[in-house]
Amino acid sequence: MQSSMMFLAIACLLGAPPAGGAEFFVATDGSDTNPGTAAQPLATIAKAQEVVRTQVAKGGDASVIVWIKGGTYPLDVPLVFGPESGGTEKVSVTYAGMPGQRVILSGGREIGGWQPQGDGLWAARTPGGERADRFRNLYVDERRAVLAREPNEDARPDCVQLKAAELSEDRSRFMLTFPPGVLDNLAESSDLEVMVAGNWAINRKRVESVDPAAGTLLLRPPHRQGPAYILPSAGRWAYVAGARRLADQPGEWAFDRRDGAIVYRPLAAQDMKAARAVAPRLRQLIVVAGTEERPVRNLHFKSLELAHTDWQLPAEGYMGIQACHYGEGDQPGRRWKRIPAAVCFRDALGCSIEGCVVARLGGSAIELAGGCRDCLVEGNRVFDASANGIMVGGPKIEGRVPSGCRVANNHVLACGQEFYGAIGIWVGFARATRVAHNLVHGLPYSGISVGWEWNAEPTPCKENVVEWNHVYDVMNRLCDGGCIYTLGYQPGTVIRGNHLHAVHRSQLAQGAPNNGMFIDQGSKGYLFAQNVIYDTAAELVRFNQCQRDWHAWEDNHIGDETEVRQSGREMIAAAGLESPWKEREAAYEAFGGNLALVPEMNPVMELDSLRERAALTDEEVGKLAAQVQRATAEWQGRGAQLWAIATPELARALSRWSLPQMKEYRGVPPLDKVELKPLGLAGDNLLVLEGTIDTLPTHHALVTRWLKVYVLYDDRSREIRHATLTIRGERLE
Repeated sequence: MQSSMMFLAIACLLGAPPAGGAEFFVATDGSDTNPGTAAQPLATIAKAQEVVRTQVAKGGDASVIVWIKGGTYPLDVPLVFGPESGGTEKVSVTYAGMPGQRVILSGGREIGGWQPQGDGLWAARTPGGERADRFRNLYVDERRAVLAREPNEDARPDCVQLKAAELSEDRSRFMLTFPPGVLDNLAESSDLEVMVAGNWAINRKRVESVDPAAGTLLLRPPHRQGPAYILPSAGRWAYVAGARRLADQPGEWAFDRRDGAIVYRPLAAQDMKAARAVAPRLRQLIVVAGTEERPVRNLHFKSLELAHTDWQLPAEGYMGIQACHYGEGDQPGRRWKRIPAAVCFRDALGCSIEGCVVARLGGSAIELAGGCRDCLVEGNRVFDASANGIMVGGPKIEGRVPSGCRVANNHVLACGQEFYGAIGIWVGFARATRVAHNLVHGLPYSGISVGWEWNAEPTPCKENVVEWNHVYDVMNRLCDGGCIYTLGYQPGTVIRGNHLHAVHRSQLAQGAPNNGMFIDQGSKGYLFAQNVIYDTAAELVRFNQCQRDWHAWEDNHIGDETEVRQSGREMIAAAGLESPWKEREAAYEAFGGNLALVPEMNPVMELDSLRERAALTDEEVGKLAAQVQRATAEWQGRGAQLWAIATPELARALSRWSLPQMKEYRGVPPLDKVELKPLGLAGDNLLVLEGTIDTLPTHHALVTRWLKVYVLYDDRSREIRHATLTIRGERLE
């Protein structure tokens, strides 16, 4: 009940209209010729932007909120908000999802008309028959499909080591040699690309030609020389991907250039006649772009879901440098770009994104770039991104770096799905940025990175604060990083109260060790206080080209897990998400990232008003159960690592008040002996079930105390409108 009340607090916090403000409404069944009222809503956000600009231009002190009703809003182009699209010093402009409704702004196009091919594959074409190359990602029933590859993603190891890598002196020819058998039957190379892992970044290049007999492939030019610690070389781990022939595992897809079709091999029990497949087509979804003279002011985005972006490889391919920055052009030297974010703020003043889901992305998620001041990124769930999670950083120019911004209470996980050098939260050249109370985990490289200069010379980067974050389960692919990574001279920077643990080292890691905190080159002038660090693959704290005594150290708890968890228990309790965000993510926290069963963010009503009503009849419950099959489909894939509730079990749970089994997913054993009982109805349309889980496999060191299911349904039609399953658990010490 307390958890649900916290959910309600989030809804109230994010959904309260400005006092005395103007309200406009957008709905999927609206019309842009309507006035934008609740009864006659607009159809597009682009039209709402025009209405808002007119409203703000009238002057006055009335703030403006645009309520976006539930549904999916496909975007043909990114939503761009210039100086005239924001508010003023006194007037705010807010675009918010309606409380309790799922509002998706999608940069993708739905792919339908799937037809069986006779070999277990299904094929479809993009709408209008246009060629599908080269979108790089496909989502089927909200899960990221795997670009068909060799070795397969579930192989152990899932990469092979190169036998050789030869770049000609004039950089015109780059040939890789693979172990025998990897390139068999891959003479058709036009759709192939190759991934080669470096120390702390990777390479992705398209393929020019393949010689299967020799086990060699030529990479498509142009080529960069690149640093030795990233450049493909003998012994580096690699895989090839993209050819139809490689789509031999359920969940894999490819683009068949011969006939312009997309091919996909369904997961078990996946019905392609009913499946929803989405291919991204936009690089970005929201771009807030002011100017140095005219920043965008007082513009806010709340309770939205932003999904389905793509990012094409540059002509020369992707040669990672660090933190999803890459070398530009075919000439060596420091000409770097970074993979773009779905939501980008530039020259923004007092703007925010709060309580949103930003996921299923071909690039990065959220960026505060040059000229941003006093902006807020809070309470967002960021996951399933190909590149970085949240970025804060501008050019190395005093007055242009982001300043006074706050990144707080975000849950960032499963970034770096394609570009393994990704960071959960990256702070480059920035001043007085506060990164606080975030939950960051499930990453191939480092969790939080602050600083962007490889020496101890002064830069505009200073006075940043990284405090009370919980960072774990990092360094799952690459090396030479940690939960927290730092660079450069940053006077006044504080790293305090962070809970850091579970730093791994994979077979792909070739190079320096992985640590709790890696204090890298030039790091100087920091205060480290009250941090708790344990369970790392190598040293708990490592220094490279800097010294411990360049910093101040106070009351840190670094060492044996048993000892520091006891001595630093107050810090551990204070680190991570705060209320109400903590309650929203309770399932993730309780189960160490392996469970994600609370997909919806907002409640629908005041649960304190629970009142008894007559129990539903078996017939009524049967009608509910029929709708649950559709409702549960929305739950699939909402988290990066999700326990999927088996639809038949959940339907039976509502009809018999018993949930005897949950479906196993990704090797996590099923729970059993789950008993549900009806608690009654809240108001007229919220059915509440509560139960306990008696047993949980002991090797998980977890015991679950209770479970609640909230099902919002239409009291007249008995149709499911919203369903949330909450599981609370405790870790056994």
